[in-house]
Amino acid sequence: MTSQPPKWLPDQPDIDGLLRRFVRKLDKGTEISSLQAVSLTESNARWLYLHPDSDFSWQCLRELHQEFRLLTLLPKAKGERLEELPPVSGVKVKVRSDGQQEATLRDWLQMPRVSLQQVEWEAAVLSHREVFPGAIEDLLRRPLSLDGWSSDQVVIELGKISAILSGPMTLRRLSTQLFQRDSKFLERKFPVSRLRLLFPDIEELILPRRLNVQVHLPTDFDHILFVENWDSFCWLAEQAFSDARRSALVYSQGFKLTSDRARNRDAVWFSYSGGSKEESCVHFERYWFGGGSVFPCFFWGDLDYAGMQILKSLRATFPETRAWQPGYQKLLAVLDEGHEPTIANKEGQREILATGCEFADTVLLPALARSQRFVDQEWLIEDV
Repeated sequence: MTSQPPKWLPDQPDIDGLLRRFVRKLDKGTEISSLQAVSLTESNARWLYLHPDSDFSWQCLRELHQEFRLLTLLPKAKGERLEELPPVSGVKVKVRSDGQQEATLRDWLQMPRVSLQQVEWEAAVLSHREVFPGAIEDLLRRPLSLDGWSSDQVVIELGKISAILSGPMTLRRLSTQLFQRDSKFLERKFPVSRLRLLFPDIEELILPRRLNVQVHLPTDFDHILFVENWDSFCWLAEQAFSDARRSALVYSQGFKLTSDRARNRDAVWFSYSGGSKEESCVHFERYWFGGGSVFPCFFWGDLDYAGMQILKSLRATFPETRAWQPGYQKLLAVLDEGHEPTIANKEGQREILATGCEFADTVLLPALARSQRFVDQEWLIEDV
């Protein structure tokens, strides 16, 4: 049983429109937990900032956040509070997904889930039931749409998957055999988690996309250094920084190497530079896949909270990893000259309390909290 809508809702067309915007996205098949937040700023929400009744509109939004627990409101800028009317930088609005929020929205707005499109979709699925060896309940409930295609055409195309998958292939290659040769269509609209319900044996045939891991191996290396950004990786590979000359350099590509599949032999493709010998590559890969000696591992990235989060996440996959002091000490020395988060669109980075690395936790994180400034690692351009 859902709550009654607030009495002010009929008199707040902009809030009503915002809620309907969320429901329309749900009608297109987006899960409520995946709904993207909407930013409300002075430029796109004048009713919340420049209207004579703006204060009351803001109070109504806060009521949906605090009393009805329907929305989550977050100030766009760190340090601003919801008690301010409204935060100067703007506010991000997202539908909560820990209860009956979708049912409440549909009840308040009289927007039931069932539609003519849904009826048409269910009829198409049921008429082609025989092409799906697995369960169809998820498919019935969540339509798949493609501009210019009828429901019947989409279902028929989806049903071709069993015949196409005569041998292993990646999801992107499978997708190009269907749906207008769009390699990313299935990733966007119908991922493996949903395909598995229709085709129970599909997981054995869908190959994971390989991670292309860039590695620079010097003739001799005694440790591994993960580098967050490409420019800094290339700079170190050219041996501009003496402290890195015995490093096996790995381009971490942000968070890309923090997943478990990064150490799965079938999911990784190494690209080597540095004139490394075959013996060195074998030695490196034996460690990487867990069958050889353990090397000291270090991470160097931007001196900001995202960089510290990468370090923390890397330690779950490569437990030996620590912050690389030669690089971070250089960034630390100029931290007070660094940029404020809002200048570099980093205001969404959240402060973290610990990474598990002693140097990061006792030196770098306290420095970030004190200065409220960041330094990108590309700043370091010479070995000083």
